[in-house]
Amino acid sequence: MSATHPEQHPVTPLVERDAETSLLDRVVGDLAAGRSAAVAVIGPPAIGHSALLAHAARVAAGHGVRTVVARARRWETDVEWGVVDQWRASLAPDGSGWPPLDRVRPEQRAAASSEVCSALLATARRAPLLLLVDDVHRADQASTHLLGMLLRRLRQAPVAVVCTGRCAPRAGECTPLRPRPLTAAGGRRVSRDRLGLPGADDRFDTVAEASLGLPGVLVPALDGLRDAGTRVDVRAAEAAVLRRRAAVVDRTLAGLPAGLLDVVRVLAVAGDAVPLPAARGAAAVLDHLRANGLTATGPAADDRPRLAPHVAEQVLAGTDPAVRRELHAWIAEAAHRVAAPDDVVARILLGAAPLGAPWAADVLRRVGRRRLREGHDREAAALLARAAGEPVDPADRAALVVDLACAESRDRPVVSRRALITAASEGQHRQSAVDLLLVVGDGDAVCRALPLDQAEDRPGDAGLGTLRRIASLIAGHDVDDRVDARTAAADPVLAGAEAWRLALAGRDLHRARGLALLAVAEQPLLSPRLAGAATLVLTDDLTEARAALTDMLTDALRVGRRGSAASIAHHLAHAARRAGYLDEAARHLDHALELLPLPAWPARTRAMLIASGTLLEVERGDPDAARRHLALADPASGPGRGRLLHARAAVSLASGDPVSALHDLLDCGRRLAGRGRGNPALVDWRPLAAEALVRLDRADEARTLLAEESRAAAAWGTASSVGAARLAAARWGHEPFAPRALVEAEHVLRRSPARLLHVQAQVELSAAELRLGRTREAARLADAAARTARACGAVPVRLHAEALSAAARAGAGVPHDRTRRLSELSPAQAKAAELAARGMTNPEIAGVLGVSRRTVELHLTTAYRKLGVAGRGELLALIGGR
Repeated sequence: MSATHPEQHPVTPLVERDAETSLLDRVVGDLAAGRSAAVAVIGPPAIGHSALLAHAARVAAGHGVRTVVARARRWETDVEWGVVDQWRASLAPDGSGWPPLDRVRPEQRAAASSEVCSALLATARRAPLLLLVDDVHRADQASTHLLGMLLRRLRQAPVAVVCTGRCAPRAGECTPLRPRPLTAAGGRRVSRDRLGLPGADDRFDTVAEASLGLPGVLVPALDGLRDAGTRVDVRAAEAAVLRRRAAVVDRTLAGLPAGLLDVVRVLAVAGDAVPLPAARGAAAVLDHLRANGLTATGPAADDRPRLAPHVAEQVLAGTDPAVRRELHAWIAEAAHRVAAPDDVVARILLGAAPLGAPWAADVLRRVGRRRLREGHDREAAALLARAAGEPVDPADRAALVVDLACAESRDRPVVSRRALITAASEGQHRQSAVDLLLVVGDGDAVCRALPLDQAEDRPGDAGLGTLRRIASLIAGHDVDDRVDARTAAADPVLAGAEAWRLALAGRDLHRARGLALLAVAEQPLLSPRLAGAATLVLTDDLTEARAALTDMLTDALRVGRRGSAASIAHHLAHAARRAGYLDEAARHLDHALELLPLPAWPARTRAMLIASGTLLEVERGDPDAARRHLALADPASGPGRGRLLHARAAVSLASGDPVSALHDLLDCGRRLAGRGRGNPALVDWRPLAAEALVRLDRADEARTLLAEESRAAAAWGTASSVGAARLAAARWGHEPFAPRALVEAEHVLRRSPARLLHVQAQVELSAAELRLGRTREAARLADAAARTARACGAVPVRLHAEALSAAARAGAGVPHDRTRRLSELSPAQAKAAELAARGMTNPEIAGVLGVSRRTVELHLTTAYRKLGVAGRGELLALIGGR
């Protein structure tokens, strides 16, 4: 056997080892002065034993102290005198006088140990001697006996012993050193030092985390990458650290006594929640695992040992899959017998083959549903899918399929939808499956799963026919409008369907409102409540609608229906936008997409969601963000395309493209008419189309559309619809100049909950008053509009109102012969002109409007031409600016 040396490390300060190195420095210094000592560095594998021994050796060399190094190896544990032989080889020729250890018989071991110990002490008397022993816990019995004897006789000569291992030698007195794992900061420092990274580079923080703070894992892994001379990236470094960590665990497991690996496998499966089977020597087994760094301590209230997570993962990965499944099944049954918590039993069952036991399905379903309610969808899906592999009653299996579909709605939307469609067409929980599909707007799927001749109510499925009616309304199919008023009033499900039918058609406002209020009352099904809330939005009962939607959102989240909650959040966004709370609407939209990513939505609802986001950004004055929303839409989208066309037209108008806007709006109107959507409160396509027509000098066609809008608004009768129609007629109807129509629109919209519509009416009326020279009234209206627009977050309207307020306060009226021309400007042109009149440069206007400088120049050129002005000076005089 030859002498070995501690693992070589570059001569750099050891990170977070100041206390340990200070003690070793003192021990070696005292040894050089003739004083003996013994130190035991105790800890799990890779904690940095060898680096500390290397530090002691370097310090000893600096003091001129003779150093002898030995390492106990696992495969030499049964070789007598293995460590002592390494000492003798290092001490040659002083060790040549030792007795021939390979010929020492057992009965002669004590005498031989005494003779070798005396020889070592004699060598130390001639010059101080430092003995280093790495992995002393693996030393053979004879070497351990000699080391104990030497520790008892240290005072007889200047000898210092530093040994490392899982535990300290039992004989003699040693000062214990227990180095702790590196902190996160320490791991980052080691990574940067070994790879030569600058101090501000934090890319490799995850590499340090992967090492679990073990220097014996982190340092060799990074040194190997650096020495290979290849470019080191984070992924390669993490892989190297994980390989090194796995190698340390493998070496440790390979050194376990026979039979102990089975105990390790049991602990890997059971964790700390299932008591280890009582057996002779169980305490010793756990002590051995703990000493080898394979366990981690549980919570303070429960000190039972458990395998460290990475160790458990590696142990199970190295076990045959069939054996692993059998082990999980055996431990799951044992855990169930001792009444272990459901969470523990369910976790173990996930790794077991089906047991064929009803209790297993019950446990998995209970835990799966709880995880679903808590928002852990992936874990819930795994548990519920595993429960489906056990014997389950048909009725319970149908409910299980519905729960599993809810859990998979985010990550596997296609699978989830297919499962709900199947459950909707057969089984004992059709109503729940249909309701879930309808809440997310998938009426087309329900219509396919429930043909009209199969949609009759059944025992346990009351209301199925009415839900099919809601599906037909969503999909745009014709429905029978002969519904008895008393029957609808007595059935909240039917009330929701009938209220939505009336709202879509745009007639019988009061009956629709009454039925909607009945529908939003608490009931098991969400889709009729959602239909009622959507109706209340259209009937101008926004306070009641938002309160009902908030209650529904809470209910959906409480039972883990995140797909339903996402759809309700989308409806809340629509209600908030309609009420003029744009920032709140944006938060609700973000929440909806957080609950259910855009690709997971049904095609129709996905298109409506994109349209909502687009229109919101237009109203907030961010056309670039609006275009980004539109880019998310499928160009070939069929369902919901009418809403996308309307949103795209709004962006086109804001960008100065009335031709494209008109094409999309007329297509949108045809689609709405074809589906029986006659309510002007649904989509305001006619006012936008009239604006586009006016810009294209087609005023007669604009007036025709505006007359249709007025008739439809009067038929529906809400303040928002009637006021919006009057405002559009005043703006784009080219009536003889008079503010009377604007006054009427502003008065009507004052009673409406649609704050932005009222603000727009105030702005238009303020401009009209300013043109007539009534500056005080113009300023009052503009200031009120600016305050509300600021609270709403509507930037373009706010800028318009502020410009009018400034013009009114300047006291300049607008020449009568140019007043009508102001109304001919598009919103984008008007905004650019107003900002220019306020003294902004073209780059500043481009920054405010979120467009290019060239676009601003085009807007201003067109505005000058329409207004008949030669430049900014005349523009300033025209609109009454400073």
